[in-house]
Amino acid sequence: MKEEYLNSENKNPTASEGLPPLTQEQQNKIKTLEDAPIDVTGKFDLFLIILGKRLATYNMGTGLHFKQTKEKAEDFLRTSKNENQLSLDLCHKLGLETELEKVFVPRADNANYYVSGWLINVAPSKDLLDKLKELRFKPTIGLLFGYPETAVNAYTNKKHVLKLTEEMSREIKKEDPGKFLNFYLSQDNWKSELETIKKTRDLFKKYSPKIYNEILEAEKTGDMGIYSQDT
Repeated sequence: MKEEYLNSENKNPTASEGLPPLTQEQQNKIKTLEDAPIDVTGKFDLFLIILGKRLATYNMGTGLHFKQTKEKAEDFLRTSKNENQLSLDLCHKLGLETELEKVFVPRADNANYYVSGWLINVAPSKDLLDKLKELRFKPTIGLLFGYPETAVNAYTNKKHVLKLTEEMSREIKKEDPGKFLNFYLSQDNWKSELETIKKTRDLFKKYSPKIYNEILEAEKTGDMGIYSQDT
């Protein structure tokens, strides 16, 4: 898989040996992020963007909600729009490009319900913001999120792991990186992908113990980690 917007580092963004020191600008941005009153999922993504380990996210905003009628969906959009301002202001403080996106569509499996809400597209540059929208419904969007190329390829070809085997669960529990695992592992390369996740975990532990602890707490309620229930 070759994508022109990915350099060799971004193909496996946490694979470099050692943890280089942060710049003063990065330190300041992380402190701003730590103090921000947003949910830990947003902090997770923005932290990795600050470190250059993730290129974009839309995991911000009020999120998407199912509403029973068109009127209720429209009302939710009207009343919730201003709730996005805090996250938008934070992203601007961090020097990131943003776009507030309205979602209002009938639910695919039940036309009587509507999916409505707001997403905040976030990236370090306008070009990457455009790339995020271009790849929205394509598996290769995982590359923008910093997922290992092997995992993205496996998901694309339906060779990903939906439920962990006993061996996988044991490996994850050894050093407990599962809370930082937010993509599906591949059937053939899951061990190397777990090493990538361990390095992501170590970035949080070293550079922001505060967000690291928030992630651990969030996982207890099933809010973090794609395989939380399996491990």
